[in-house]
Amino acid sequence: MSKAASEQGRIAAGVDIGELPDHCRQHMQRVMPQVGDKARWSQKAWEINADAIDDQIDFCAAFDDDRRSRLMQSDAR
Repeated sequence: MSKAASEQGRIAAGVDIGELPDHCRQHMQRVMPQVGDKARWSQKAWEINADAIDDQIDFCAAFDDDRRSRLMQSDAR
């Protein structure tokens, strides 16, 4: 019950948890094989893009976890 009241109070107070960084909303670049490219080059390019997206997801998750943690700490006060 008190958790629901706290949530209603937060909504009424207009707590702004902020926006995600722009790159958290970017999509993975597509690898388009070119005529004459070797298959391993396309595969390597795909792996590089996939690794970059994994890093981006890790960053965004940590950013959001930190943001939520700070919000919860301010609620406890």
